[in-house]
Amino acid sequence: MTRKLSMIIGAVMMAVLASCSSGNFTIEGELTDAGTQNLRFVYASEGNITSQWIPAVGGRLTLEGNSKELTVVYVFTAQMKYLTHVAVKNGETIRLSGKISDPWHIKAEGSDINAEWTKFILAHAADFAAGATAKTDKAIEQYIKANPTSVVSTLLLTCDYSQITSDRAQTLLESIAEEARPASLLEPFASTIGENAMAMA
Repeated sequence: MTRKLSMIIGAVMMAVLASCSSGNFTIEGELTDAGTQNLRFVYASEGNITSQWIPAVGGRLTLEGNSKELTVVYVFTAQMKYLTHVAVKNGETIRLSGKISDPWHIKAEGSDINAEWTKFILAHAADFAAGATAKTDKAIEQYIKANPTSVVSTLLLTCDYSQITSDRAQTLLESIAEEARPASLLEPFASTIGENAMAMA
C-alpha cells in the first residue's frame, strides 16, 4: 500500500511539474555586446499584443511569456531597432546567441522550426543586411516552392517577405499546405493578407 501510494504521489508530482513547465514559454539570450540595457519583446497571443521590456545584464536576458499557440516574438533594442524574431509556444525554451551589432547572425535554438528558420536567415544574412529585398524575396519564394508543408514557409512569408500585400504573396500563401499555416501565425496579418487568406487558416 505504501509503495502504491508513493507511486501515485510521484505520478501526481510529475503531472504538476509538466503542467507548470507547459504554462508558459521562455526565451533565454546571450548577446555578447548588449551590456546592460532594456530590450523590447513584442508578440501576439489570443488576439492581444504583448509588449515587454526585459533587462539584459551583462548581455544575458530571460523572457517568460504565454501563448498556447505558436506565435512570433519580435526583439528590439532600447532604441526600437529590430534585432531578430523567434517562433515559440508554451512549453518551449528558445535560446538566442549573437551580437546586437550583427543582428542577421543572431542564432535561435531550441526547436526544429527555429533551427530551420535561423538556417535560412544565416544563409542570406548579407542580402538581408543590405536590404536586397529582390534577392531575399526570390530566395523565400524558392524555399516555399520546395517546402510547402513546412511552417517555416509561412514564417518566412509573413515575417521576412517584403511584398506581403501583393497578389504574389497571396499566391504563395495558397501554395502552402493547410497544416503548415496555423491561424495563430496569420491572424496578426489579417489586414494585409486579406479575408480570403484567413478563411483558409
